[in-house]
Amino acid sequence: MDIVYYDLDRYVIREDAKPVLDKLAELMGRYPFLDLLVGSHTDSRASEEYNIKLSNSRAEQR
Repeated sequence: MDIVYYDLDRYVIREDAKPVLDKLAELMGRYPFLDLLVGSHTDSRASEEYNIKLSNSRAEQR
């Protein structure tokens, strides 16, 4: 799958990432036995506390 990017300091998925996620949702619907391993990271420009909050916001975004 393609990489899903976020804009700097944002937790909302970018518009250009939505087709990637739509394709993933289609595959999961077609093959419900698939397991997903999702990972992400933040850059090191901000404090650890800030990056943890940003990462958690990204994980909670629906």
